[in-house]
Amino acid sequence: NPNPNPNPNPNPNPNQASRAIIGFLQINGSFLNTFKVPWPAELRSLLAIFGALNLEITPPELMDPSNWLGRSMHYGTATLGICFGFIFLLLGIFVSHRCVIAPRVRRRDAAWSAALEDNCVRGAVMCCSILYPVLAARLLALYRVVEFNDLSMLEEDVRLSSDDARPWQMAGLPFTFMMVIGMPCFALAVLCRTARPGALDKARPAEKARLENRYLRRYGQLYMMYKPDVWWWEMVEIARKLLLIAILGY
Repeated sequence: NPNPNPNPNPNPNPNQASRAIIGFLQINGSFLNTFKVPWPAELRSLLAIFGALNLEITPPELMDPSNWLGRSMHYGTATLGICFGFIFLLLGIFVSHRCVIAPRVRRRDAAWSAALEDNCVRGAVMCCSILYPVLAARLLALYRVVEFNDLSMLEEDVRLSSDDARPWQMAGLPFTFMMVIGMPCFALAVLCRTARPGALDKARPAEKARLENRYLRRYGQLYMMYKPDVWWWEMVEIARKLLLIAILGY
């Protein structure tokens, strides 16, 4: 049987180390809202700092119902705003490279242009890897309600009744399918194409070597720290983060 345990790299690169540290802090920061226990004041303050990595950074004054901005800003608007911000971030990475940077660099050095494109893809993959559990947690929480006598309120923002939250829940459905379900499916497809043993066997030797190097630069953070026979282990890590950050809230 294949060994399911990751193959630890004794010298992880900064990319791998930063993803591991940020993932650890995100999971610990989510415990403040996931487990309703009387945390010690010092630990609560520390977890609140970690919570910034889960985008729990809405200033209290923005939620003040005494002003127009406070009445219009609630969990639904904040969640959809974060989702749009994430999409614009990815679009900004690729559009700025394709339309602004690449045309100027390609005329000077084609190899540098290809390396720059690989770095853009790598940056986008890292953003998705870090922000996926956060976005999934916020989107799933948009459908979590709590009962108060005869009232049904949104648990994350009790100012919204279930009827008030319904338009935002409907608006969040495309993001839920695209991010909560679509991003892991896309990651699995990328791993099948780039990391699965034998995926490039049909290519010629020179082309195979070129593609292996290019895929390693672009997507290596998803599989290079694991043994080849468990190239899919990143999917286990994604499920683990989703369980600890999002699903345990239910």
